[in-house]
Amino acid sequence: MYTDYSPENSKETTQDDMMVSMLFNKLRDKKAITDIDIQKMCMDMEISKPEFFELIKKSMVRLTKIDGRYIVRMETMS
Repeated sequence: MYTDYSPENSKETTQDDMMVSMLFNKLRDKKAITDIDIQKMCMDMEISKPEFFELIKKSMVRLTKIDGRYIVRMETMS
């Protein structure tokens, strides 16, 4: 399910936006990532795996799990 993410929906917008942007920068040049990559990013950003996937939902990054790897796609603004 897709929900519109707007600042009114969150009191922690600035923190979230910062994290989303950090995540986007980490994933921007990658074609695919593994669970180990995700664990490393979670450690770097000091977040849990569920928080990681919450941030992914808010970002323009789409992950598709195939054969134990996540294919990274950037959603373009239309």
